Amino acid sequence: MNRPGKGIAKTTRPSLTGVIPRKRLFERLDDGRDKRVIWVSAPAGYGKTTLVTDYLDQTGLACLWYQLDSGEGDVATFFYYMGQSVAALGDESPLPTLAPEYRGDLSTFSHRYFRELFSKLTPPFAVVFDNYQDVPVHSKFHDVIRDGLSEVPDGGMTEARARDLCEQLFELYQGSFLGEGGEKPWALGLKDKLRVRFLRALVAIGRHYETQGQWERAVDAYERGLIVDPLAEGLYRQLMVCFENQNRKAEAMEIFSRCKRALKAGLELEPSPETCQLFDRLAG
Repeated sequence: MNRPGKGIAKTTRPSLTGVIPRKRLFERLDDGRDKRVIWVSAPAGYGKTTLVTDYLDQTGLACLWYQLDSGEGDVATFFYYMGQSVAALGDESPLPTLAPEYRGDLSTFSHRYFRELFSKLTPPFAVVFDNYQDVPVHSKFHDVIRDGLSEVPDGGMTEARARDLCEQLFELYQGSFLGEGGEKPWALGLKDKLRVRFLRALVAIGRHYETQGQWERAVDAYERGLIVDPLAEGLYRQLMVCFENQNRKAEAMEIFSRCKRALKAGLELEPSPETCQLFDRLAG
């Protein structure tokens, strides 16, 4: 009777120590957060699981994790363990059980199951299916996931929820960790981690507003982020995009000038090629 132990293994996110953050790939993941699905692909041993785990650790993004393998053929087992995973979050109302009468219409059940699953999760959230490539080609699991992904909420959050999260972020983040005391060696790592989490959460909110065409709200979110980190080049780019989409090119180009001055003064660096390409597009 090893079912409970197996369930814990399949739904437990790996723990990491001593990992070097892959910031460029983090930015790629950030870029995809307004999409329903992100597929991470690389040869075996390249660190796909490590990348996603570290990204979740760095951002603090709420997550359900499911470890797949070549024996993924019993979809009832999948539904069972996912239900146990949600229950572990403190939700007392159970997810639907794949009873015999539902097996003849697996698609309808899958839609219902995932609809209820996503309703229990507070956006923004992630559901990770690790090692999906190991699932046998002819497994019914692929049909279940196809139907389930169609139920992922658009945008991940409502506008009201985005506004609430934005205000909560600023209420909770009252400046650098420990103030001046945060410069002590033992506190630097935590201080940087909290700042990064704050900024990534703001970017997610700003991206949500962009998908809704709420450009001014997105601008407000990114400007708030620059108050915390005036050297966050990605925030300048997002501001430029927001102004470009409002046909306010002069203001977008002024943002580029602000970015250039800030990077020069703070880091003795020039804007990245990506930022310069955006500027050239605006100036062309």
